[in-house]
Amino acid sequence: MSPADLAQTDTLIPDDLHGLWDIGRWSEVEELSGGAVNRVFSVKTSAGHYVLRRYRAGTASQLDREARVTMWVRRHGLPAIAPIVSISGELHVECDGVCFALFPFAHGVERAASDLTLRDAAAAGDMLGRLHQILGGLPNAEWRSPRLLWDGRAWEERLTVLEHAILGRPEADGRDEIALARVRAQRAWMAHRDCSHSHDLGEALQVTHGDYHHGNLFFSGGQVSAVIDWEQTALLPRAYEAVRAATYMFSGQGEPTVAFLASWRQVTGASVDEVAQGAAAFSIVRDHWVWPLEEVYLSGNDRARRYIPDAPYEPFSSTWIQIQKQL
Repeated sequence: MSPADLAQTDTLIPDDLHGLWDIGRWSEVEELSGGAVNRVFSVKTSAGHYVLRRYRAGTASQLDREARVTMWVRRHGLPAIAPIVSISGELHVECDGVCFALFPFAHGVERAASDLTLRDAAAAGDMLGRLHQILGGLPNAEWRSPRLLWDGRAWEERLTVLEHAILGRPEADGRDEIALARVRAQRAWMAHRDCSHSHDLGEALQVTHGDYHHGNLFFSGGQVSAVIDWEQTALLPRAYEAVRAATYMFSGQGEPTVAFLASWRQVTGASVDEVAQGAAAFSIVRDHWVWPLEEVYLSGNDRARRYIPDAPYEPFSSTWIQIQKQL
């Protein structure tokens, strides 16, 4: 790391943190590139190798709930990465008004989306199915399901704000041109008479990981060896999460998407109709998805740029039609 990087790391990680976990003397700290919202650091100490997460948002109670879910999953034999309890018995600690959590370093290797094989797709689908089986037994009284309801006109205005932000960049490049074309096409769809702005999730809801995709998985020996980043745990239809995960991992590619969903269905026993219902719910959410655009162009968080698809915008239902034929 450069001196400037080290100085920034020292600012992001207060010295007071070093004595809060019984992990020996800290010898090396380096920021990892993985987190798009939270800051994530590799921490090496005299006792081993760890990962420290610095949360940008979220209350201590929300983060403790995340930790309890991972511990539930681990008790049932699946490789969720749970936080290490601090010396004072806390799952998360607060320092200077910011929440932190320390995790063991995950076993296995991460895969870029472009490197995922059909074997990886099947393994990821199998793991999600097994997670859903375990999470289905978790009491869900603490969670509330999201309300899928948008104001179409308001979304058109948000996209117009984004358009102006992109056009106002002093040094635009090819990536900005792609983003601008997506913003304009998405705004046109928001105004289209066939674009729906609401959806009823129904009653078949359960606790889900909430952000299951390759960026939160580690692989070893042809299997998923670790599942990380549980802070978006949510009450959703399990098929919604399966379709969402396949979309984030394979970007509409038919063969790996089908392999993933077939493996997930084999574990869960989900029908083709259940998958279709999950896709219908996810379609509405995906069509209104502006988070990475706003992170990059309004909040200056360029780490979220990798989540802006490098392809023309189209309604998710158009993408799903081709997948559904192969199920």
